[in-house]
Amino acid sequence: MYISNNQYQKNTNISSVFESVWRSKNISRIAISKKLDLYRSTITNIISSLIEKGLVKEGTSGNSTSRGGRKPIFLSINKDFACVIGIELQYEKYSVVVLSIDGSILYKTSADTPAIEQPQTSPEKNFIYAMDSIIESLIEPVEKLNIPVIGLCVSIPGIVDVDRGIIKSSEVFGLHDFNFSEAFYDRYGIPCIPENDARCLSWKQFANNEKEDFICVLTKNMEGKKAFLNENQKGIGVGISIAIKGNIIHGSNFSAGEYISTSWKGQSSVQTGLPDSVIDSLLKDDEAYSLWIADLFKTLTVFIPLLGPSKILFYGQEDSKKDFILATIADKVPQFNKALEKFNVTLDICKNNEYEIAEGAAFKYLQRMFVVMETDNQSWIKCFDWDAAFELQEKGLKHLQLHKANY
Repeated sequence: MYISNNQYQKNTNISSVFESVWRSKNISRIAISKKLDLYRSTITNIISSLIEKGLVKEGTSGNSTSRGGRKPIFLSINKDFACVIGIELQYEKYSVVVLSIDGSILYKTSADTPAIEQPQTSPEKNFIYAMDSIIESLIEPVEKLNIPVIGLCVSIPGIVDVDRGIIKSSEVFGLHDFNFSEAFYDRYGIPCIPENDARCLSWKQFANNEKEDFICVLTKNMEGKKAFLNENQKGIGVGISIAIKGNIIHGSNFSAGEYISTSWKGQSSVQTGLPDSVIDSLLKDDEAYSLWIADLFKTLTVFIPLLGPSKILFYGQEDSKKDFILATIADKVPQFNKALEKFNVTLDICKNNEYEIAEGAAFKYLQRMFVVMETDNQSWIKCFDWDAAFELQEKGLKHLQLHKANY
């Protein structure tokens, strides 16, 4: 993909201005100019263009300075400009959140993950069938919103190359090196990007605080559930997302955050070295569950001095388990609490919210609109093409298209 200097500068400026208005809710042209260290005339021209496009709107006026002069006019994002869709896709269930471009929730739903009556031998075909069925179910409710759709982000468990939009590996869905962005762009008529499920929690956190350092720990009860290929799952799955100074750490092969405990010996298909008898009874026996908690938090203790987060956010376990988890840590892993205290880190055991990851996926897409375009012409999927977004919006794509294939 060739990137001209003009295209680079235009996308850079629009992304930076859009983020300033999006995060501040009400901000003036002068304040944006100071924040971005750009000439007022440059900001005035950009804002005028964005108002004309319908992305930004003017609101109330502020107070004049002590020297007099014009009152500043506050700016905000026009929530009716466009919307984005976030989907959390798991083996048994999926959740959908549609966000207005200003970040407010317009629609949400959840249901069982669609499956072909006679599953194909190709995992890709099974996956595409599930995606098509979900999109088909969204056509009517999205059309009723009467707001153009400009993008879609899908959260899945697995290793995701976010630069190129490729699912490198997802054992749950049996996918390997699956070009998600390429497969679905033509099918749905909008940009489609994948993201790892644990990282989607970080994107939601970023929406509230752009520069915080934290670790998100996502746990999923797997026992009694089946993967897409009808293979039985067991135990509790763990995924981790690491955020440093407003950036998610992916690693050179995008596997940063893939979890194994310090007890893992390399001989087990699960992420821990605990005996099978413990893994098989995690959700039925308190003692087995406490052993798993202790094993997990012994491993997380190492992360505290190594990464220096301000907080650890723990997701996925039943709300009723919170006191048990804290008591187990205090009894079996006192070093974890001592490390929290020594390095001034907090542990937040977050309440269950079935839409949290889907919302994070939608926020991932929105915050992609903040990203300054890369100049190396390699990481093109990371940048946001504002010309393409304006074109989609102007077409008024208020319903999703769907080009089905034979499965």
